[in-house]
Amino acid sequence: DEIFSRATTSARSIAGSAVQSKNLREQTANAIYQGTFDTADWSGDLLSIPVTVSATNAVGISATNNWTAATKLGQMVNPDLTRNIVVGRPGATVSPTARDFSWGSIDLDLQAHLDKASPSATADGLGEARLNYLRGRRSMEGGVFRLRNKLLGDIINSAVVYSGKPVVTSNTAGYASYSTFASSVNALNSGAGRTPAVFVGANDGMLHAFEATAGLGTSGRELFGYIPSWMGPKLSALTAPGYINAHQAYVD
Repeated sequence: DEIFSRATTSARSIAGSAVQSKNLREQTANAIYQGTFDTADWSGDLLSIPVTVSATNAVGISATNNWTAATKLGQMVNPDLTRNIVVGRPGATVSPTARDFSWGSIDLDLQAHLDKASPSATADGLGEARLNYLRGRRSMEGGVFRLRNKLLGDIINSAVVYSGKPVVTSNTAGYASYSTFASSVNALNSGAGRTPAVFVGANDGMLHAFEATAGLGTSGRELFGYIPSWMGPKLSALTAPGYINAHQAYVD
């Protein structure tokens, strides 16, 4: 906590400073994916970075990104109405299906948590406004709620994971069982038709999935955000103007 407090204080004096996380996890085809965080406002990003391999196997990493997830989120019209965000429910063994993260769909206990600035505070009637803020509405930023430069929260410790169709090459010839399995999955289209995606946890309270289809304009768009049920009492803190000095680890 003390280290992060110092980092926040010093980073605020460096306009636009950003520190990439230590996690560099996945390479697929012509891109690697990297999570980042900025201590100036505790925002984050997920970068798709082009990679090339020469005839002599020299690897080159571009200084220009294919896309960034935060940019894609920032380009959305009315993200609070259009994003696909769901929230887990307490007692998931009894009620296992996550619910749409909208005021009319969430459980009453989560409404109660969001209606308070902190777990010990009294209800203030801003619960629905807080939920809309977390979904991406920006109309109350800089006043009642915390000002954000990006909608995506900081990605500090979470690994980045790529998921796509099974790949079958000549290198799998010696492993007939896996090769047969992968070929069958692809032939049935459950593998070949699978949308390539990149998954990462962020300190905005969500596990995010972003499309990673090479060469398409939809790459980098958010497929969904998942909020674990245990995040309920912690979500209101993300909206508080003082959060910049009280950063917490959420889906990290």
